[in-house]
Amino acid sequence: MTQKYPITWSELVVQAVTQADGIPHLKWIYEKVAFLRKEAGLPLSATWRNTIRRTLQQSKAIRPVPGKPGYWGLADRVNPPSTL
Repeated sequence: MTQKYPITWSELVVQAVTQADGIPHLKWIYEKVAFLRKEAGLPLSATWRNTIRRTLQQSKAIRPVPGKPGYWGLADRVNPPSTL
Protein backbone atom coordinates (compact mmCIF):
# COMPACT_ATOMS: atom_id res chain seq x y z
CA MET A 1 0.00 0.00 0.00
CA THR A 2 1.32 3.43 -0.95
CA GLN A 3 1.49 5.97 1.85
CA LYS A 4 -0.43 9.20 1.22
CA TYR A 5 1.58 12.27 2.15
CA PRO A 6 -0.11 15.50 3.22
CA ILE A 7 1.59 17.52 0.47
CA THR A 8 1.94 16.59 -3.18
CA TRP A 9 4.94 16.96 -5.45
CA SER A 10 2.99 19.56 -7.40
CA GLU A 11 2.32 21.61 -4.27
CA LEU A 12 5.99 21.42 -3.26
CA VAL A 13 7.23 22.46 -6.70
CA VAL A 14 4.84 25.42 -6.86
CA GLN A 15 5.84 26.39 -3.32
CA ALA A 16 9.54 26.24 -4.26
CA VAL A 17 9.10 28.38 -7.39
CA THR A 18 6.96 30.86 -5.44
CA GLN A 19 9.62 31.16 -2.74
CA ALA A 20 12.28 31.83 -5.36
CA ASP A 21 11.01 35.39 -5.74
CA GLY A 22 11.81 35.40 -9.42
CA ILE A 23 12.70 32.91 -12.10
CA PRO A 24 14.67 30.02 -10.59
CA HIS A 25 16.91 27.61 -12.45
CA LEU A 26 16.04 23.91 -12.34
CA LYS A 27 19.04 23.20 -10.08
CA TRP A 28 17.72 25.69 -7.52
CA ILE A 29 14.26 24.11 -7.72
CA TYR A 30 15.80 20.68 -7.04
CA GLU A 31 17.60 22.00 -3.98
CA LYS A 32 14.56 23.84 -2.62
CA VAL A 33 12.16 20.91 -3.11
CA ALA A 34 14.65 18.54 -1.46
CA PHE A 35 14.89 20.95 1.49
CA LEU A 36 11.09 21.31 1.74
CA ARG A 37 10.57 17.53 1.65
CA LYS A 38 13.24 17.01 4.32
CA GLU A 39 11.70 19.76 6.44
CA ALA A 40 8.30 18.03 6.14
CA GLY A 41 9.82 14.67 7.08
CA LEU A 42 9.14 13.22 3.63
CA PRO A 43 11.53 10.88 1.83
CA LEU A 44 13.12 11.48 -1.57
CA SER A 45 12.61 8.63 -4.01
CA ALA A 46 15.37 7.34 -6.27
CA THR A 47 13.76 9.25 -9.16
CA TRP A 48 12.89 12.47 -7.36
CA ARG A 49 14.60 14.73 -9.91
CA ASN A 50 12.60 13.07 -12.71
CA THR A 51 9.44 13.64 -10.69
CA ILE A 52 10.24 17.34 -10.34
CA ARG A 53 10.92 17.73 -14.09
CA ARG A 54 7.68 15.92 -14.95
CA THR A 55 5.78 18.05 -12.44
CA LEU A 56 7.19 21.24 -13.97
CA GLN A 57 6.31 20.11 -17.50
CA GLN A 58 2.74 19.16 -16.56
CA SER A 59 2.02 22.13 -14.31
CA LYS A 60 -0.47 24.78 -15.37
CA ALA A 61 0.87 27.10 -12.66
CA ILE A 62 4.50 27.04 -13.82
CA ARG A 63 6.00 27.64 -17.25
CA PRO A 64 9.47 27.50 -18.78
CA VAL A 65 11.03 30.90 -19.41
CA PRO A 66 11.35 31.50 -23.17
CA GLY A 67 14.95 31.98 -24.25
CA LYS A 68 16.36 30.85 -20.87
CA PRO A 69 16.84 27.07 -20.91
CA GLY A 70 16.46 25.50 -17.47
CA TYR A 71 14.63 28.48 -15.96
CA TRP A 72 11.05 28.27 -14.74
CA GLY A 73 8.57 30.77 -13.37
CA LEU A 74 4.99 31.15 -12.26
CA ALA A 75 2.70 31.23 -15.29
CA ASP A 76 1.40 34.70 -14.45
CA ARG A 77 4.99 36.05 -14.42
CA VAL A 78 6.27 34.32 -17.54
CA ASN A 79 5.16 35.21 -21.03
CA PRO A 80 3.56 32.18 -22.63
CA PRO A 81 5.49 30.74 -25.60
CA SER A 82 4.54 32.25 -28.94
CA THR A 83 2.04 30.23 -30.99
CA LEU A 84 2.91 31.60 -34.44
